[in-house]
Amino acid sequence: MPPVRTVRRLAAGDPVDEVARDHRARLEAASGALERAGLDG
Repeated sequence: MPPVRTVRRLAAGDPVDEVARDHRARLEAASGALERAGLDG
């Protein structure tokens, strides 16, 4: 399920490509943080 922030932005009419780019950037940042913490499994 996508984060509430993403759904709200889409419902507000933000461009899909912009929302997707921001969502992907947040996922990549979270993944990097897990790797740095040694929790990437």
